Amino acid sequence: MAIAHKKLILSLILLGGCWFYSFSGANRTLLTRWDSEDYSYCYLVPFVFLFLLHGLRTRLLTAAKGSPAAGFIGLLLAGFFFLAGVLGSVETIVYFALWLTVASLFALLFGLSGIRILAFPLLILLFAIPPPQFVDAQLTFHLKLVSSDIALRFLHLIGISAYREGNIIDLGITRFQVVEACSGLRYLFPAVLIALLTGYFFNKMRWQRCALVLFAVPVAILINSFRIVALAVLTIHVSPAFAEEGFLHDFSGWFIFLITAALITGLSTLLRTTGGGEDEGTVDRREQARETSAPLHAGRAWAYLTVAAVFFLLLHFSETYLLAHQSVPPRNTFADFSLQIADWNGKREFFSKEILDSLWADDYLAASFSRQGSPAHLNLLVAFYANQTTYHTAHAPTSCLVGSGWAIHAKGVLPSDPGSGRDFPVHRMVLEKAGQTMLSNFWFQQRGRIITGEFENKAFLFWDAVTKRRTDGALVRVEMMVAPNESIEDAQKKMNRFTSELRAHLKNYIPD
Repeated sequence: MAIAHKKLILSLILLGGCWFYSFSGANRTLLTRWDSEDYSYCYLVPFVFLFLLHGLRTRLLTAAKGSPAAGFIGLLLAGFFFLAGVLGSVETIVYFALWLTVASLFALLFGLSGIRILAFPLLILLFAIPPPQFVDAQLTFHLKLVSSDIALRFLHLIGISAYREGNIIDLGITRFQVVEACSGLRYLFPAVLIALLTGYFFNKMRWQRCALVLFAVPVAILINSFRIVALAVLTIHVSPAFAEEGFLHDFSGWFIFLITAALITGLSTLLRTTGGGEDEGTVDRREQARETSAPLHAGRAWAYLTVAAVFFLLLHFSETYLLAHQSVPPRNTFADFSLQIADWNGKREFFSKEILDSLWADDYLAASFSRQGSPAHLNLLVAFYANQTTYHTAHAPTSCLVGSGWAIHAKGVLPSDPGSGRDFPVHRMVLEKAGQTMLSNFWFQQRGRIITGEFENKAFLFWDAVTKRRTDGALVRVEMMVAPNESIEDAQKKMNRFTSELRAHLKNYIPD
């Protein structure tokens, strides 16, 4: 028995080393996301998970073990998701694969009965996974608009004259911008997490736990709107410094979060007084009494863990091989791109290092186009990527084009329009601000395909990485201000003729 335990300890050390080595790159990028203020709470999640695991250790070690088959199936699925996330440049899928490896290892040792016991800790561990960048950007943008709108209504209620342009609140004497830090996203997920943990420890009725979670979402949004109102009032009556990011701005965020946590705790206390029914604690104790008292059997566990360690190494080598053998067809660089497209004359523009760092492109073309005798003006951006992986990929500009007071009036996919010369679909957005209208078309031009959807683009990235050994591609974005007396459709026709000519010019710069 002592030999079996030594084998188990050695296999655990081997497993830990192989896991950290194989997923070192993914762990580094995950920590980068955790370093952002919106997801800094993620650093606490693993410790909360370990605390919950410690509290369930007796039940886990005495649970009736089942077949390790579920664990091996889970590892295979984790491997698939990991490669799909890396090759499809969706980091959240990569992080989900890491979570799935943890769940699968517990399934190897304790079977499905162990997973049932650890269901809640594993759910909490999911909060360590930030959403995809494009989902994060969309959430931030929409929360900014919602928070701005609610704050504006409260300002009117207390007699302060103000109006809103997108995420900018005009107070008359100053303009107050609801930036990413004020969107409320950094309070939303932690509030839900606190609601789950509060319900788990103090509210044993299922309906009470659900009520806490449902309560946490609107409360986090409303309290964040109150924070914006308070900052606006203090900006007017005390100091403009409250409108700027800094100590006062950050302190108000912490204070608002404490209020949110207090409200959730208060509701938890109120719900406990309702009582009624059999709580889940009683049910859990009855299930625990029925469980066998068989201790963890180390005779086979070491072998399962050794197989898992070898699997992690094979997965790492597969990732390295697939990424190293991606090919990039020859192409011309945008340095010699002609800025004469039909009757449009262009002027090259160059981005700052900060913008380039967020664009992630290997080569890019930014230019403004006009034509003689016409007030029409076009802005063009083409970002090319030789190899696309997480943090180095084309991403939809939906969130990049909004903000600074712009709001989306309409968006959707336009089918091809051969009559106007554009024989491919585009994603169109109509944006408005202070009586101005801007028209935006964009598409992903990827390995001979024209793609208009973010998720569709990611799926083809993974497929082509495996079948074609290619992940090169580009994002093409065209914007135009709509004249006051011009309809959206007339402006779109102008853009159609430009984009049709543009695609022909891009042939030697974006390989098919």
